[in-house]
Amino acid sequence: MSTLNAVTSYLGTAKGTQHCRDDEPERCGSEIACSLLQEFGKIRVGLVGYQPAILEHLTRAFGVEDVKCSDLNRKNIGSYKSGLRVWDGKTETTSLVDWCELLLVTSSAIVNDTFDDIYERAVVSQGKPLVVFGVTGASVAALLGLRRICPYGH
Repeated sequence: MSTLNAVTSYLGTAKGTQHCRDDEPERCGSEIACSLLQEFGKIRVGLVGYQPAILEHLTRAFGVEDVKCSDLNRKNIGSYKSGLRVWDGKTETTSLVDWCELLLVTSSAIVNDTFDDIYERAVVSQGKPLVVFGVTGASVAALLGLRRICPYGH
């Protein structure tokens, strides 16, 4: 995936294909939450792929009761992060998709073979907005015309 990111970045097809650094992840979380709140209003947000700063700022902006998060990392599943329990990405993401009104999905889902099912259920079947974040799948997101937010990708 890094080779495709490099090629699409060179060609100008994909932007922000390198990870943020220093204090940028914290600023990114704040900017993403503010941007989504401004565009969509106070709605239920499903975060697929635990990212600490993003989850923290989503819960601040939307409220703990209006945010759910799923992850594939066994160390995170069942633990409490930013005031909410992290759901099992293998068994509970379907429930998260059904519950939320907006999905914010890590671009890593594009490469770990979970994105297609999430996209099919959320966008195709239910017509829900889906926004991809992060750099891992930046090139694929650009090539497929997926909406992506990554304010501090380089």
